[in-house]
Amino acid sequence: MAHKSLARDELEETVLGKGNRVVVILRSEESVKEYQSEGSYLEIDTLGRFVVKNNQKVLTAGVRSSKKIWTLFMYLLTYRQKSLLPEVIVDHLWPEGNYENPRGLLRTQMHRLRKLMDTPMEEGRSSFICYHNGAYYWNPDVQIKIDADLFEALSADARTKSGSDPQGAVQLFLRALEYYQGDYLPECAGEAWAIPAKVHYRRLFINNVMELCGLLTTIHQYSKVLNVCDRAMLLEPSEESFHLIYLDTLLKSGKLSEAQHHYQYATSLHYRELGIVPSASMKKIYQQIVSQQTAGLILEKNVGEQTQNTAFYCHPTVFNSICQLEKRKSERNGTSNHMCIFSWTPTDPDLSITELDKIEIKVQHYLLHHLRHSDALTRWSDRRFAALFPGLTLSQTKQLVHRLMAHFNDNKKALGIQMTVTIQDSHVNSFCEEEMDESFYSE
Repeated sequence: MAHKSLARDELEETVLGKGNRVVVILRSEESVKEYQSEGSYLEIDTLGRFVVKNNQKVLTAGVRSSKKIWTLFMYLLTYRQKSLLPEVIVDHLWPEGNYENPRGLLRTQMHRLRKLMDTPMEEGRSSFICYHNGAYYWNPDVQIKIDADLFEALSADARTKSGSDPQGAVQLFLRALEYYQGDYLPECAGEAWAIPAKVHYRRLFINNVMELCGLLTTIHQYSKVLNVCDRAMLLEPSEESFHLIYLDTLLKSGKLSEAQHHYQYATSLHYRELGIVPSASMKKIYQQIVSQQTAGLILEKNVGEQTQNTAFYCHPTVFNSICQLEKRKSERNGTSNHMCIFSWTPTDPDLSITELDKIEIKVQHYLLHHLRHSDALTRWSDRRFAALFPGLTLSQTKQLVHRLMAHFNDNKKALGIQMTVTIQDSHVNSFCEEEMDESFYSE
């Protein structure tokens, strides 16, 4: 059975609609009372949590003890705009079963669900699930308020207004985002039938955040952009677009130190959770961070066009994880890995902390752009960086360091430092405490 939709201009003014699917936005205590006075209704949360209320009474308190029944409810709710054959329902919900009488099995579960759901409803009222011509369908007379519907309707309204009324669109986007508390029906995260809806609402959430941040950026409300991104990253910490918007906004706000720290956090998170190195977009914004931090003090060689080929900069914790992974790989393949410790000291001993910080950024920038794309780099301690060279023999590592030091000696005046490079085998447990193999000094 197809469901009608409320007209967009009716959505916010109608307290109790007459269509097959009732979608309601309650804007005041008075409208809530008016809505409730019309009779029984269901209020359902699906985004980030699953809660069903009937006239404010929570029905899902025992959802874990009645998992099969509530899974059936969630399935029927997800496909409430369709008429569903019993065989289809059974195949989706219990695909591993080989049932001779799927209709009988479903009738039993449906009876239990109706008994659970219909008890609090008014006498003489038909069940919330109907059966006709061999198929089940959601009763169009049941009054329901679903967070997912409200989220989608508000999102559509916001997009309609974004061109003509940006301020109004911002308010609608903010209201829509209040409804998104996480994945659709997280209790059914692994169920194939729930994945399309989960992907749909997640993509809508991501698009909403990006469009909202775009509107806020246009009117220079950077603090609100950061607040929106903070909440969005709590729900979707691995979504790169949120980190990129956050970093770009920090740069626009002049918060360079925060941008540097967040870049390290984001790249470490992506490597730890997804096993991926920074994308071209992340490297590009890192280049912007470094460029602004050094304020014209970047090395003479402009490496802005080489952002695709820089080494991978990461947090020390992630660096150690990479070392362990490369160690296992080398043990399987019979290869070797070597590590270098880059220690630097300023040529001017009377520099301020701020000036030393600027030099450290320049050293980091220098190393990132003169090591290989496959190398990993981290700031291990004060005035010390560590780099891992996967797959290189000791001889090859020495050659690489010789070339790097030769280039450094030609440009060390621009950096204003002396540098010592120490090579060691990366198989040691704690490279800060082991004896070094060989050291190279700047001339």
